[in-house]
Amino acid sequence: MASRVLGLVRDVLFAQLFFGKALDAFALAFTVPNLFRRLFGEGALASALVPVFVRKMESGDREGAARLASRAVGAVAALLGALSGVVVVGSGVVALVAGVETKTGLVAGVLAVVMPYVVLICGAAVLMAYLNAAGHFAMPALAPVLLNVALIAAAVLTSSVWVLALSVLVGGALQYVCQLVPARALGLPLAPEMRLSDPELRGIGRELLPAVAGLAVFQVNVLVDRLLAEVMVPGDGAVGALFLGNRLMQLPLAVFAISVATAAFPELSARAARGDEEGLRRSLSEAAGSILFWTAPAAAGLVLLAEPITALLFDRGSFLAARDALPRTSLVIMFYSPGLVAYGVAGLYARARYAKGEGRAVVRAALISVGVNLALNVALVLVFRELALSPGPGVPPARSGEAGLALASSASGLVYMCILAPGGRDRWSVRIALLWGGGAILAGAATALAGAGVLSASPVRPAWDWLWRASVLPAALCAGSAVALGLALGAADPGMWRPLGRVFAATAGMGIFANLVLSSLPPEGDHWLIPVQRALAPVALGAGAYWFLAGIVAAPEYARARAALPSLGLRRRRARPESG
Repeated sequence: MASRVLGLVRDVLFAQLFFGKALDAFALAFTVPNLFRRLFGEGALASALVPVFVRKMESGDREGAARLASRAVGAVAALLGALSGVVVVGSGVVALVAGVETKTGLVAGVLAVVMPYVVLICGAAVLMAYLNAAGHFAMPALAPVLLNVALIAAAVLTSSVWVLALSVLVGGALQYVCQLVPARALGLPLAPEMRLSDPELRGIGRELLPAVAGLAVFQVNVLVDRLLAEVMVPGDGAVGALFLGNRLMQLPLAVFAISVATAAFPELSARAARGDEEGLRRSLSEAAGSILFWTAPAAAGLVLLAEPITALLFDRGSFLAARDALPRTSLVIMFYSPGLVAYGVAGLYARARYAKGEGRAVVRAALISVGVNLALNVALVLVFRELALSPGPGVPPARSGEAGLALASSASGLVYMCILAPGGRDRWSVRIALLWGGGAILAGAATALAGAGVLSASPVRPAWDWLWRASVLPAALCAGSAVALGLALGAADPGMWRPLGRVFAATAGMGIFANLVLSSLPPEGDHWLIPVQRALAPVALGAGAYWFLAGIVAAPEYARARAALPSLGLRRRRARPESG
């Protein structure tokens, strides 16, 4: 949780100090090494290495575990070091030819600086897996915090994007050294051993590839989105808006969806190992219902309150100086948000596939999803960059081609979820729901866009113009997303129909209440308290309304959510008094 909070602080500083050409260049360049961090440094390496380390340690072969860890670090250093060297040389040549004063040269130059980070973070990931297998968790948990501290320090001390890029390497070095010190105390050799021909390492590599492919979907989509934003959206700020919108959307995804899926994985694996298909399906439905319980209101809240949240967090400094930054970033957040539920549930379904030994199905689903995202990206960015949209009353409209990229990412997440769903390869109902559901998101967006366009072109505006302008785009987007997700989840798993109805009913009540609270507040003003009120009051009161309504209409999901609060880090466990 500390890492998430520091990450939010880091993003606020980035928007304030670097928004525009500098943030575009840094965000695009850092996407490449960050892709490797997400794939290898946050889960995939650990899932492949920890079981092997544990088996060796439990059998008394601690020396063998240390030797394997040393060889794994050596393999990471050799393979990723070679890849990093090629990228550094190539991007360095591009920077010299184009000149760092151009945007292309600046992106290439920053990439040349940050690319070696992949060696440090993936080496640190191997050491974290080794420490976790040995029962040491403090230092691995500290690793993400160190990178954020280095980036925040660089942002506070200087406004140079080059210093910011160098701080990535400093953070990576800190992450590696902080894992190496306790690993050395457990017997790990200081110098990694280079032996790529080790058969045990090759076996781990074969297991790793399907897991990486499954995790790669969202991250590859992010990379494709940012590349197309740079190429197809004119001017500066498109990549920065995507970066900030994606970061805000990932906060509830990590806190709620990934936490629930991670906690459910051991039970799913145990049931799959016993061949308990009915129990596996039941556990999967309960976990999917829990993810839905948390992510549906979070997604609706981000759609309805994108503009006031963006204004509170980012609207100062260079972000404020870019006059269209507020509407563009708000629109990106709005169109990214429907994918929150889809990617959260899809992550759970992917883990269930792995538990059943169906890694190839995850790879196929990943490839299809990336292809759908690419096709929709090209189509939607051409539409959205010609439309002037406003995310809320009092906010001037802006053309946001990057919002189309965000919508394409949400739709491709729905595709990924449908294919991975139970029976997703065999049941025509899922394929029909996929077509209807994907069409519903696009139809809802088209309705909202058409309504906003008709309203802005109309010479006579109705008396309730302020309410219409505040509601048409988010309401249509929420409705289309609800239909899409409902059809997809319900057809894939009939046990989800009732949780869907209960959770969506509570979410609808929350949305109406939050919108009424927002509409009752002043839309603008000079006092610093106004943006705080417009963001925090609807969020706090809407969350309270959802919790209250969920306790009434979504009792099973509500009970499971209350029980899960300590594991999510949102409530302390209370010690039970001893009887007698």
